[in-house]
Amino acid sequence: MAILPNPMTWEVKPKIMSDDTFITMTASTVINTVLDYDNPSNPSDLITTAEYYFECVTDPILNSGWQENSRYDIYNGDNPSFDGSKDHSFRVKARIDGEGSDETSYSNTLVIQRSPYINIDIISPTTDIWTSSNDVLFDVNLSTPSPSGIEDSYCFIDWKDSLIGWWRGENNALDSSSKGNHGTLYGATNYGDGKFGRAFNFPASADYVDCGGEDDYLFGENDSFTIACWVYLTTAGSTSNIWSKSNMSNFELQYRSDLRWEVHLGVDGFVWEYDVDPNALNKWRHMIVTYNGDSQHVQLYRDGVH
Repeated sequence: MAILPNPMTWEVKPKIMSDDTFITMTASTVINTVLDYDNPSNPSDLITTAEYYFECVTDPILNSGWQENSRYDIYNGDNPSFDGSKDHSFRVKARIDGEGSDETSYSNTLVIQRSPYINIDIISPTTDIWTSSNDVLFDVNLSTPSPSGIEDSYCFIDWKDSLIGWWRGENNALDSSSKGNHGTLYGATNYGDGKFGRAFNFPASADYVDCGGEDDYLFGENDSFTIACWVYLTTAGSTSNIWSKSNMSNFELQYRSDLRWEVHLGVDGFVWEYDVDPNALNKWRHMIVTYNGDSQHVQLYRDGVH
């Protein structure tokens, strides 16, 4: 057999989105080891065109048929027989493009992973009134039908409708805020497993995502803002830029070769703060930077601790 991997494997296991409207899955990209025999000595002449077949073991009407895309999405609006409330099992195989060509064996069969619903209950105070000089405590309770489901779930509460960007990296660079500041991948940037769901993966230091929205990020000295992200570092040989903006409101978050997080704000780095973290590699870190425009004071939080 000339196609690898064989049996076929999964890049993204079948899962149903939390609103039960569609199923998504992605097969591993196949490599055809057969050379182009017009020039068999040239390794660059590998034939790489392939097709994928996603089979729904529990309901054949949801089979994909042969397709060139290694990702398969099933939407309830496109398929009348789709029922997101049911459990379905899928497997996938691949072949060199063309009927009758070599095929891989099927992958292992997987039951779709159902993302648990997140119930958000906000208990507002009945007597206190929030003002600029009076803080009020709100109780926010998150729960899912599965006791362990909350550990694999996340949500965002936009209290003041002030969100200008939320890039989740779910195999795309779309902005989930109302601003529509969709990102563009550069270099070899791709996707991998995240803290929750998927995440952006940057194989080299020159890889990045341009988040657009130039006007939305023009923070001045008197503008308050907060930036948060999940980070998983694997090397610390040189300074790693987590995010940066180079203009009149320059800001950047870095993990430096001296094993500390550092944030700079302003063209001349007029406000900066650092946090020593010698054990940052090969683990998830939740990083938050807040800036108070009134006091012109910046705070850096690592895993919720300042």
